[in-house]
Amino acid sequence: MDVAVNARLGLLTCLVCLMLPVAWAGESQSLRAQGEQLRWQGDVDAAVVLLRQARARAVSNVEAVQAGTSLGAALLQARRLDDAEEALLAAYRAAADAPARAAAALELGNLALMRKQPQQAHTYYSEVATSGGTGPLALAARLNLARLAPVSGRVELLVALLPEVDRLLPDPPARAHLLLHAGQVAAESGAAALPLAQVAMERARALARPDPASRTHIAALEGLAQVHEAQGRWDDALRLGETALDAARPAPVRPLQDLLLAIEWRQARGWRQRGRSDLALAAAMRAVDHAQAIRPDMPIEQVDGRSTYQAVLQPLFELFVDLQLGAIDALPPARQAVALTRVREAVEAMRQSEMQDFLGDRCTVEEADAARLEPGAVALYPILLSDRVELLVQTRDSLSRVTRSVAREEVIAAARALASALRSGQDNYVGPARRLYDWLLRPVEGDLVGMHTLVVVPDGPLRLVPFAALNDGERPLLQRIALGTVTGMSMTDAGRPRTGRPTTLLAGVALPGPVVEKLALSDVLRSAPVARSVAGRAPMLASRTSRSAARALGEREAEAMRRDLALPGVRDEVIAIAALTGGKVLLDGAFTVNAFEREAEGGDYRLVHIASHGVFGGSAETSYILAFDDLLGINRLQSVLRSDKLQQSPIDLLTLSACETAEGNDRAPLGIAGAAMRARARSVLGTLWPVDDDAARQLMEGFYRGLAHGGQSKAVALRDAQLELLRQPATRHPYFWAPFSLIGNWR
Repeated sequence: MDVAVNARLGLLTCLVCLMLPVAWAGESQSLRAQGEQLRWQGDVDAAVVLLRQARARAVSNVEAVQAGTSLGAALLQARRLDDAEEALLAAYRAAADAPARAAAALELGNLALMRKQPQQAHTYYSEVATSGGTGPLALAARLNLARLAPVSGRVELLVALLPEVDRLLPDPPARAHLLLHAGQVAAESGAAALPLAQVAMERARALARPDPASRTHIAALEGLAQVHEAQGRWDDALRLGETALDAARPAPVRPLQDLLLAIEWRQARGWRQRGRSDLALAAAMRAVDHAQAIRPDMPIEQVDGRSTYQAVLQPLFELFVDLQLGAIDALPPARQAVALTRVREAVEAMRQSEMQDFLGDRCTVEEADAARLEPGAVALYPILLSDRVELLVQTRDSLSRVTRSVAREEVIAAARALASALRSGQDNYVGPARRLYDWLLRPVEGDLVGMHTLVVVPDGPLRLVPFAALNDGERPLLQRIALGTVTGMSMTDAGRPRTGRPTTLLAGVALPGPVVEKLALSDVLRSAPVARSVAGRAPMLASRTSRSAARALGEREAEAMRRDLALPGVRDEVIAIAALTGGKVLLDGAFTVNAFEREAEGGDYRLVHIASHGVFGGSAETSYILAFDDLLGINRLQSVLRSDKLQQSPIDLLTLSACETAEGNDRAPLGIAGAAMRARARSVLGTLWPVDDDAARQLMEGFYRGLAHGGQSKAVALRDAQLELLRQPATRHPYFWAPFSLIGNWR
C-alpha cells in the first residue's frame, strides 16, 4: 500500500530522500533518487528494483547505508517484512554517523509496529527522537511516539509538536508531509482531537497547494474530508471530495489509486446519506474499479491490526452491490444483464478477498472461470443485505435475480438457530429449516427444474448451514437435488476430473499417540476448541494461558485423553475405502507427519483421505488436523501436499472425515476450503460438526463406492450416501447425514 494509506493508519515513513544529501553525480545516488521518487508515487515494485541496484553500485559506506535504508523502507511499504528487516538491520549496523543510523532506526520502528511489537517500536523511535537532532527524523519519531501513546495523552503531545514542525522544517514539502501525518494521528484520537486534525490538515493543504496534483495535496483534501465525515458535516466532506477528484485529474491514476479509492468510497457513502443513490452508485462503481486495480498489492493486515478485507474491501463491495441491485429494475434489459454481471464479479472479488484474508496470503488463491457451469448445474448466490435478500441464479447460459424482503438479521438468526439445533441433534430444527427454505430456495424453485446439481455460494453465516437440510415442508432439499458448495466460482476449477481408476492415499488415527502431549502444549487450544469428543478435557487444556504455564500430561491423564479422542470407526472406514479404491494406507502409528509428508511427495495421488480429529477456526493459524504424533496445520498441509508430482497433477479430492468447524464462527468453514486451496486440491469433503463415528463410516463407504464403481459425480455420490443414512430410522435425523459438506469441484 502507498504512503497515503500508511498515513491513514498513523504510520510515518519519513522522506529519507529529502533528509540525506544526494550526490547527483554518483550512479548509486542517482538510482536511489529515482527509486525514492517511484516509491512515493506508489510504484513500490519498480522502486525496489532500482534501490537494490543503488545499493549494489554504492562506492562508499555512506552510499550503501543510504541505499539500504531506502530499500528497506520500500520493502516495508510492499509488506515484505523479512526482506525489509534484513536491509534495514544491515544499514543500521553499518551506519557511521548518527543521522544515517537514525534514518534506519526510524524504519525499524515502523517494521516493529507492523509486526505488532509496540515496545520494540517505542525503543527505536525513542532512539531517533533523542539522537536525531531537531530535523525531520526526530520530528517523525516524536510523531510516531505520539501515536503509540494512550489516546488520552495524544492531543497534548501533538499540540506541543505542531509549532516545532513549522519552526524546524524550512522545506515546505517535508513540513506538509509531517503536518499531514500529524493530522491523521489526531483524527484517530477521538472526537476531541478532530479540531486539531483539521488545523494540521489545512496547513498541510496550504503548503502543498502550489502543486495541486501532488499526493500530499490530494491526501490533505482526503484527510479533511475524513474529519468532516467524522463530524457529520457531509456537505463539506462531499465538497472536499469533489475538489480532490478535480485536482487529481491531470495526474497519472496509478500512483494515486489508493487515495482515489478512499475518496470515491467516501463520496458514495455521502451521496447515499444525502439520498442521491444515482451519484452514490457512480462513485461506488469507480471505487470498486480502483480497489480491483490495487487489490493484489493491498496488505492482508493493516498496521493497526485490522483486516484490510474487513475494514475496506467488504464494506465497499457490499455498498456497491446494494446500490447496484437497488437500481437495477430501472435499467433496460440489456443494461440489467451488464449490471448483474458486475454484481456477480463484485461478489466473487469479495469472496476471493475474504479467503485471502483467512489464509493470510494473496498468492494462494488462484482464479478460475466464474461462469463455467456444465448443463444441469445451477449456482445460487444468496446475498444478505440489511433490508432484503438478493438471490443471483447462474446457469450455463443465463444470470438472473430474485429479491425477498426479509432483514439480514432475521436470516442470520434463523441460520444460527438451525446450525445450533443440528449440531446438538435437537428436533427443533424444522422451523428455521423451513424459514430458510422459504427465503432462499422457494423463490428459485423454477430454476431447479430439470437440474441435477445445485452449487451454493453462501454468504457469511449461511456457511454454517447445510443447505441439504433446508425443508420445503414435505422433504429436505437433499431428496430433490445433489448439492455442492463453493467459496466462490472464481476460485473453483469446475472441469471434469481425470478419468481412470483413482490412486488414493488414506491416513487415519483411531487412537492418537504423542500428539496428545502436543495438544497440552499447543497455542491452538487457546483460540479454537478441540472436537467435543474430548469430553471436557480440551477446555481444561485451553484454559492454560501460556506455553510456559502448560505442564506435560501425566501418564494417566494422557491415556484418558487418548480414549476421549479415540475414533474406533476409523480403522474400519480406512480399510473399507482401501478395498474400494486401493492405494496406500497410513493408520495410527504409521500416520506421522513426516511419514505422511514422505508418502505425499513420492506419490501421484488423486484422492487423499484423512480420518482424524481436526478443528477449523477463524483463521489458518487456528485450523489443524491431528496426526498420530503431531498437529498438522493448514500451512504445513500445503507444504506436504504440494510436492512436484502433485503440482503437475493436482489432487482431485481431499477428504477430512472427522474434522469440524468451530461452533458459531462464520469464517470457520473457510478453513475446510482453505485446506483444499493450500493443497491445490480441486475439492474437499469435510464436516460442519462432530459426526457420529458409525454414520461417518457408512457414509464414506457409500460415497467412495459411488465414485469408484458408479461413475458418479462427487455431488451425486455424496447425495446417494446421505440418502442411505436418511432412509435408516437410526440415522434419519439430519444430525447424522447433513454435516458432510462438499466444497469446490462438484463433478
